[in-house]
This record gives sequence, structure tokens and C-alpha cells, in this order.
Amino acid sequence: MPLYDARCVDHGRQEVFQLLAHFEDGLRCPVCDKEVLRIVSPVTQAGPSDDRPLRIKQIGKTFTTKTQLKEYLKENSDCEMVSSSSSQWKDFKHTARENADGYYKQKGYRDKDDYKRNIHKDMSERKREAASVAAAAKNKS
Repeated sequence: MPLYDARCVDHGRQEVFQLLAHFEDGLRCPVCDKEVLRIVSPVTQAGPSDDRPLRIKQIGKTFTTKTQLKEYLKENSDCEMVSSSSSQWKDFKHTARENADGYYKQKGYRDKDDYKRNIHKDMSERKREAASVAAAAKNKS
């Protein structure tokens, strides 16, 4: 049995159960049994539209119609849209993070966060070393 939102003049907003077969009969307040006004809630549209385009940063594209998105996915069969809460996406992120951490470990850091914390110090040290080497070379000449 469907649940409808309704507004009673005396009792305000109400939730009213009514059989679908009696949809045209009108809704009645469950408290006072007076006829109530049916409230139609806004519907959220899924997918792209002119006023709410779908922008996918990873591929640098914006879609304003579902047809554009379908055509892109058809032409690029190696692409797949997944939700950020899906296990597929979480597994991908985990693997990417592990690969990145491996890269940073090869460079002498514990992980990406350690790299971010220390990169400015390391770059400053390299600049100082390069400057001292250049100064020493200048003094020799």
C-alpha cells in the first residue's frame, strides 16, 4: 500500500496510506478524516542533464545528456563507471596506494605522506648543495 505525503489544514503534514486503486478518491487526514492536499515531492534525476552536467575529472569530459555518456562508454569499452563506495573502486584505490608507497620506498621514503612531509627539506638541501658546488667552481676560476 503506497505511502503519500499530505497536508491537513488543521494537523499539518501527515503520512497517509492509501490503496493505489483508490488514488483518485482523494486522501483523508488520519487524525480528523478531513480531505487533505497531496504533496508531490521533487524527484531527483539520475544522470547528466543541461542544468546538472556530469563531469568526470579523470577523463576530462563533461556530459549533458545520457546519450553522450552512453556513446562515450560504447566507443571506449575499456572504460567503466563505478561508484566510489563499490568494492571494485576500493580495491583499485588500495592497489594504487600500495604501488605508490612502493615507488616512494624505492626513493628512500616510508610512504607518500613521508615524501610530502620531507620533499621541501630535501629540495632545499639539494639547492644548497648545488649552490655550494657552483660557488666552489666559481672560486677556482
